[in-house]
Amino acid sequence: MSGKGHILGDHWDQQKIALSKSYFIERDCWVDVRVPGMITIDPSANISHEVKLVVESHDVHKDSFGVLTSRPIVIGPKAWICAFCILYNCTIGEGAVVATGSVVRSMNVDPWTMVAGNPAVPIKRYDHATDKWIKI
Repeated sequence: MSGKGHILGDHWDQQKIALSKSYFIERDCWVDVRVPGMITIDPSANISHEVKLVVESHDVHKDSFGVLTSRPIVIGPKAWICAFCILYNCTIGEGAVVATGSVVRSMNVDPWTMVAGNPAVPIKRYDHATDKWIKI
């Protein structure tokens, strides 16, 4: 980890996250590793500062908010998660960009797509022929 991120859970929970020895997570990130195998981050992905990766949420359909539902997060190769984003139950495709402050919840972000907003929606696609991001 590059910066001073926070791993939610005790020391043993940190073994539950699937990371290679080479990855980049910037300072003040919050990574929820309470459930084994729920977060996968490709070593070529970049995660900027103050990003939240959340895998557990309270089930609002139950009588008690004490029931937790777990959902995975997958961050693909060359993806960039910009600062202040929140991710839950999502797959971020190769080369995708999640713009600053976006909330990506219960969706897949296609490869080479930029999403923004709360909830995040596609705003641009990368054109490899012109080497430019094209507005959708």
